[in-house]
Amino acid sequence: MGFIDHDIIESFAAERINLPSDTAASPSIPHLARRSDDTVGAIAGYRARWRPPEGTGRWEWVVGRPMADPRATDEREQLIGRVMAVVVDDARTQLRTKESDDPPAWSIRLLQERAARGECRIDPARNGGPPRASPSVPQGNGPRRRR
Repeated sequence: MGFIDHDIIESFAAERINLPSDTAASPSIPHLARRSDDTVGAIAGYRARWRPPEGTGRWEWVVGRPMADPRATDEREQLIGRVMAVVVDDARTQLRTKESDDPPAWSIRLLQERAARGECRIDPARNGGPPRASPSVPQGNGPRRRR
């Protein structure tokens, strides 16, 4: 997949997946909705099995705080990976099937939040200026498609 911004994925996941279940947040594409439902079910099983304490840290809104048992830690990491995969696939599908040149509302909100924190900047190379090296920006995205 290349560059992964975990903050953006987690923010989008928090917006799209509400526990224990929220059908309004399920992806609209059937196979993604099924994967999302399966993932929510796996999360419910994990929470019932391990009873992790609630927390406010990264991913704790969905899988609770990390547990001391290595088996719980492994399962927790697998669940986070599953959530990320479903969310990224849903976002890609939304961006591909959008009938307009306008980005989806969720992406605008996330970009505004990131820009407010100084984490999103306009690349001068796109505006005719000299290119700026940045480790957080993937290189070689290819030409932008026009409709």
